[in-house]
Amino acid sequence: MPSTTPSAPRLPRRVALAHSDVGLKDRQGAVPVVADIIAYLPQLMMPGGYYISNVDIALVHGEVPTAFRRRDFSEATGDQYHIYEIV
Repeated sequence: MPSTTPSAPRLPRRVALAHSDVGLKDRQGAVPVVADIIAYLPQLMMPGGYYISNVDIALVHGEVPTAFRRRDFSEATGDQYHIYEIV
């Protein structure tokens, strides 16, 4: 499956919000796709921006990368969405 993220660094400015819903019911199967996404996000997003994902990014390396801070909005997320702030 081709990815559009390599062209993303051409954005004219940093973004405040990014969302990904990989669309795979198997969360573990989505990990390689999410790994590609989070590799680019810190350089594309402004500090304080939010990334919302249907996959916990801690599954990629066993912990949340240092460029991200997990945000807890239990009313909105449950276990279906994971919200991170760019540090």
